[in-house]
Amino acid sequence: EVSQKREDAVQDFINHKAANLKLEIESSPLHAGGPSAASVVSECSVSSLPSDAHRLDLDYSRLRAEHRKLQRHLEASQFFLAVRHDRYRAPEVKEAVRRLLKGDPVSLEWYRSKEEKVQLLDAAIDIVDGNVILAVSRAFVVLFLKNTLMDSIFRDLLLRKPQAAEEYISYLKITRDYDELTTTLFALGRNADAAMIEFSAAIRHQVADQKVQALKKCVRSGFSDPLLMPEAAVVNDYIGLLEQQLPINVADDQSRNPAFTAFPKNASLVGRSVIATYYYCCLYHYDDPVVCQC
Repeated sequence: EVSQKREDAVQDFINHKAANLKLEIESSPLHAGGPSAASVVSECSVSSLPSDAHRLDLDYSRLRAEHRKLQRHLEASQFFLAVRHDRYRAPEVKEAVRRLLKGDPVSLEWYRSKEEKVQLLDAAIDIVDGNVILAVSRAFVVLFLKNTLMDSIFRDLLLRKPQAAEEYISYLKITRDYDELTTTLFALGRNADAAMIEFSAAIRHQVADQKVQALKKCVRSGFSDPLLMPEAAVVNDYIGLLEQQLPINVADDQSRNPAFTAFPKNASLVGRSVIATYYYCCLYHYDDPVVCQC
């Protein structure tokens, strides 16, 4: 509307200028009478006087050029005003997600209410396929909600939005944030998955004593679910095996048993399988009643 008004004003100015030029031409001595054509030609050549039509064309061209310049300035001003306006208000949620997908800057801090944040998450889920949801949710939407919502509200939101929960879990696996991952899985009621994550983290300990303590913590935590009693029994057996291997390994490192000279020990006993442990004990401790009893 502003652009149309400006263009109309420029056109009115052009028409007014053309009318004045026409009036000036009609009132000039050359138009109303005066010196004859012969006398004018005798004083100067005809080509040296710019024609009124040529003057009118030049004025019109200058006005049109000025009009185009003003039009470009107006469009640039409107663009910068729109950009500045966007900086101080939240765009529509679908527009925000579209900008995120294009890599354009967008401030999510304008979405302050819980309802707006849920709408933003829904838009991220609905507008793209699963692979892109991961990138969007990981970098922007889900983590934004995690950092700006109360923990209980965020967990409840994950319960109601399975797709968002899966993307958040994938992100935690990639970043290896196992503490947050197990907490999230427990909150989602996925106790078996949480227990296995705890077990995987426990067995990665390189120090045997720390591994045993971490495994015992797993039994008290994730594997305390009655539905996981068979798995808990296996973990307890593994803990028992490690606790038997540890003192044997320490004693053998200081032992002068001739068997270690005849058959040098080339690896630690701790962490070996049951079969490997049985073979080791038969080789080095076949006559040790304590070890045989174990």
